[in-house]
Amino acid sequence: MRSTVNGLVIRCTLGFGKDDVPLALEKSHNIYNGLNNNQPWFSGCPVPLPTLLAAITAVETAQENVSGLKAKGLAQLRATKVATLWTLLTQVNTFVQVLCDESPEMALAYIAAAGLQVMQDPSHAKEGPLVIRQSVPGAAVQFEVNVKLLKQGRAKSKSSFFSIRASNDGGKTFPIQFNSPTSKVNAPNVNLNIPAIPPGVWEFEVALSDADGITAWSQAVTFTVR
Repeated sequence: MRSTVNGLVIRCTLGFGKDDVPLALEKSHNIYNGLNNNQPWFSGCPVPLPTLLAAITAVETAQENVSGLKAKGLAQLRATKVATLWTLLTQVNTFVQVLCDESPEMALAYIAAAGLQVMQDPSHAKEGPLVIRQSVPGAAVQFEVNVKLLKQGRAKSKSSFFSIRASNDGGKTFPIQFNSPTSKVNAPNVNLNIPAIPPGVWEFEVALSDADGITAWSQAVTFTVR
C-alpha cells in the first residue's frame, strides 16, 4: 500500500547528498534528534540510536581531521565514515517510508518527526474539505478546513463556522463533535487544534454553517490519533 495525500504518492527522502559533509552532518543530527525525541513512533527502527550517533560522531571527527591536519589519506578515511553513515541513514529512510505506507494518514507527520523531507510536496495539490495532522503522539490534533471549497455555490456571507464530528464505529455513533469559532468572510482555510482526542482510528466529517444554512456532512476522512 502506498501512502497518498490528496491523490499524490508520498515518498520520504533524506533531502541531501553525502558529498556536502557539513550539510550531511547537520541533517544527520536532525534525523537523530527526530528519532530520539519521538521514540514511541520509531521504536521499531532497525538502526539503534547509539549506532547512528556513533556514526555521526565518527564523521565529525574525520571532518575535523581533514580540515585541521590536512594529512594524506584523511580524506579517504572521511569518505569511508561518510559511506557508513549514509548506509544507516538510508535504512532509516526506508523504515520511515514503510510506516508511511502502512498509515498513509500519518505520512506527513512521520516524515516531519523523523527529520526527513517529502520527496514531492503535496501542498499544491487540490485538497479535500478537511486535512488532519498530528505532530507527535499525544499532541493536539490539527484540523484544516477548506472553507473556500465548502462554500462553493453558496451565497456570500459575512461569517461562517464549521462543525466537525468523529466516529470510531463506522459512522453508527459520533461521540466527538465540536464547532469552530466564526471565521472571517474571505478566509480560504480555517485551522483548529483539538487536544485530548482519545487514541485510535477515527472517521472525521465536516459541515459548514453560514447564511444559507448548513451543508451536508463531508465524506469521512480516516485518521489514526496517536
